Amino acid sequence: MFAHRFFHTESLKHSPSRTTGAKNLPLRTKILAFALFLVAFTVLVALCAFLQRHSLSASVHAAELQAELLKAHHSKSKYIYRRSTDDADDAEEYLLRSVSLLVYFEREEATQHVRSKMQQYLTEFRHLQENMRQRGVNENSGAEGEFRRSIHAAQELIRELGQSEIEITILQTRRREKDYFMRGDESYIGEVRQLVLRAQQQIAQSPRIIASDKQRLTKFLASYIQTFEQTATLLGDIQKSDARLNIIMEHIQPSLARIVAAKQAQAETVGYIVWAVMLISLLSSTLLAFWIAHHFSKPIMKLEQAAQHFAEGNHDITVKIRSRDEVGRLAEAFNMMIANVRKRTQELQDSNDELLQANTVIQQQKEMLEEQTVLVSRTNLELSNANMELRMMNNELEQANNEKNEFLGIAAHDLKNPLAGMRGLVAMLEHSHDRLTMKDVEETAQILSRAIEKMFTIIKNLLDINAIETGNMRLQSEVFDVATVVADVVADYRNRADEKGITLYFDAPFYAMHAIGDSTATMQVIDNIVSNAVKYSPSGRNIWVRVLKSSHGIRVEVQDEGPGLSEDDKKRLFGKFVRLSAQPTGNEHSTGLGLSIVKRMIEGMNGRVWCESELGKGATFLVMLPCPPATLTREQKNDIIVMQPA
Repeated sequence: MFAHRFFHTESLKHSPSRTTGAKNLPLRTKILAFALFLVAFTVLVALCAFLQRHSLSASVHAAELQAELLKAHHSKSKYIYRRSTDDADDAEEYLLRSVSLLVYFEREEATQHVRSKMQQYLTEFRHLQENMRQRGVNENSGAEGEFRRSIHAAQELIRELGQSEIEITILQTRRREKDYFMRGDESYIGEVRQLVLRAQQQIAQSPRIIASDKQRLTKFLASYIQTFEQTATLLGDIQKSDARLNIIMEHIQPSLARIVAAKQAQAETVGYIVWAVMLISLLSSTLLAFWIAHHFSKPIMKLEQAAQHFAEGNHDITVKIRSRDEVGRLAEAFNMMIANVRKRTQELQDSNDELLQANTVIQQQKEMLEEQTVLVSRTNLELSNANMELRMMNNELEQANNEKNEFLGIAAHDLKNPLAGMRGLVAMLEHSHDRLTMKDVEETAQILSRAIEKMFTIIKNLLDINAIETGNMRLQSEVFDVATVVADVVADYRNRADEKGITLYFDAPFYAMHAIGDSTATMQVIDNIVSNAVKYSPSGRNIWVRVLKSSHGIRVEVQDEGPGLSEDDKKRLFGKFVRLSAQPTGNEHSTGLGLSIVKRMIEGMNGRVWCESELGKGATFLVMLPCPPATLTREQKNDIIVMQPA
């Protein structure tokens, strides 16, 4: 039924007699009218909000005026009690601020009365300040300070003269004085005066007081009673001023309360008006918005439903809209589009039937081609993988062949000279042994021993690098004392360093420095680095070997004063068969494999090795080995050895 109300299968026929003036208005005119209506409501609400803000501001100023007066009165009371000039300044500041706030209430009837009373309060407060200043800001200033100084001077003189009876009278006088200040009873003033007269009589009648002392004591007591009575008078005036200020404040409060109540009532009334206007505006805007939305959305909903049916494939629809605005013209265009689509759809349907037959044949041919393509792709992929594997194998074989050639070339070159020298020495021993002395034989044996050691080192390095490359070298993982291993290496090289005039230093703590790794491999690593330091250091230089513990592990440093390394040397430092620019200083031999073996061994123990050097300033090789966990087994703890210095 709902669809039947908005759609029909016949073309839409508009009847001009059914259209009204409101329906013929353009859509933009209707929207503009609604927008102007909303603007008018917005301006009205803003005006009401401004009035409410003004009334609330007046209410806030009234409450602030009342609060400032209360602060001033409270500061006045604190000033009388504490005699602090800061309290007096605060009280006067609050009063002046209160007077300035009265500007906002000039139209109120009670304002003039409040202003007059506040001026009286300010005048009386300043009179109170003057009396407080004469009395003194504390017990040692003003009139109060004067009488205290006078009585203290009299007490000290009487105490020096040893007049205990007069001193008792003075103490009684001081007690009555304190009673007066504590209780405020004026009868104590007379008692103080009588006690002072008694003390003066005692002084005059005392035969042990000379005339000059009597004159001084009489002067002190006269000054005391005079300034004490002056202070009492000032205190009485202060109390009267305080009472008058309290009375003035009592007269101000009712008028001020009326001002505050009036402003609060005004603010409350304006608030009610604002809320009423806002509610009326909101209700009117809501109703108008619903009416406009319904008026605008009804034809658009028809178009939306028609478009949805069209999208679902129903092309036999027509939109029925009677308005002559933009929405009506859009409906006409939509109906024309539907008619054209129906016509075009029929044409396409006829063409599609013909294409379906041709497409069936093409699909069959496509499936056959896809099967052939899959076979060709699979064959190409297999060939590509085989070619890639062949290239990788060729690269590996070529690299292995190059390394083999380099390995054999270095072995032949490095072993040729020692063997030639050994052959010559053996021939000499064979043909000239009867003419050689024991010393010549010993020197020849030493030369042969060094040549054999050189060949052994070459072969050992070549075997080590071959074992590393082939994966046949197995490193142990154990807890060992690095300091002990390094100390043994340093001890082995002391004689060789001494022969070249090099001073070898060793620095390590006196406790064990445990690390995790292979102790034998570590000894070989340190041996190689120390050997290089001795080999490349000139005579008369120093070498330092240190064992340190850091947050990353156990660190071994070997620092020399040799020729150092260039930037190019540092880039190639740990490569295989590398010959650096520096040359051994004692004609020692170098295969170029030692540091490559060092790096492989240290990395195999999860450690790190690097070099810090500047050309001409020596080099420092650093080896870092990992520490064992914080907890060790009982057997590991028993194996800890405290190292002695080398």
